[in-house]
Amino acid sequence: MLGQMPWFVHMLGGKLTLATEFMVLLAAMMLAANGWPMLVWVYLGYSGLNALAAWLILSDQI
Repeated sequence: MLGQMPWFVHMLGGKLTLATEFMVLLAAMMLAANGWPMLVWVYLGYSGLNALAAWLILSDQI
């Protein structure tokens, strides 16, 4: 599956995707701290979907 990813994903050895995830988390925390508390629940839902996808991939369900 990783071999099918575009070249720009492999460009920095996967660090680009980690940086992107960090920026999403940082933006969610900053917006939640500045009057957008519902965004915490949105980010938790996003994290839950990521956890479900990881479980499905790792358990060979997909």
